[in-house]
Formats: sequence, C-alpha cells, structure tokens
Amino acid sequence: MHNIGHASHGVMFAISNSIKARETLRVMLEMQKRQRIETAERFQRHLDQALDVLQQAAQTLPDESQLELMNKLLIPQQDTLRGEEIPKDTDISGCSIKDKLMCDIIDAM
Repeated sequence: MHNIGHASHGVMFAISNSIKARETLRVMLEMQKRQRIETAERFQRHLDQALDVLQQAAQTLPDESQLELMNKLLIPQQDTLRGEEIPKDTDISGCSIKDKLMCDIIDAM
C-alpha cells in the first residue's frame, strides 16, 4: 500500500510539472506574439516614413522640360576627346541626370 501512495505521488508530480511546462510555453508564445506584433508595427511606421520621404523627393524632382534645359546648358553634346555623342539624359561622367539627382537627394538626408 505504501508503494501505491508513492506511485500516486510520482504521477501527481509529473502532472504538476507538465502543467507548469505548458503554462511556461503559453507565456513564452504570448510574449513572442506580442514582440512580433510590435516589430511589425515598428516596421510599418518606418515603411510609411520612407514612403513619405520618397514621395516628397519625387515631388521635388525637376520635370522633363527642366531636365532637357539642364542637359542643354550643362552638358556638352559631344565628348570632345573621342568625338562621340553623349546621350542627352547623362552628364559628363556618363551618369543619368535623374540618377545623380536621386543620389544627391539621398546623400542630403
């Protein structure tokens, strides 16, 4: 009879540990879920800010007519060293004017 009581105590101990482990796991999963939600919310805020910056930058870019005027005023139409024509939408270094403007905007941030 003493062995039955001892076995019963062991079963109760195992059940108690199982309940504690299940509760610990539940708490950990809830914490991970909360952290994922917070991370997703922070990411969304940063994404919204980045989209706002890009939208503002896009609004400050010159339009096509302004780019053409800049090309005519600032860029020689021929590479004098090689006698080759330079595409109208590139600067002397061969970079696209739009690319250079975007780089300048990003560098200024």
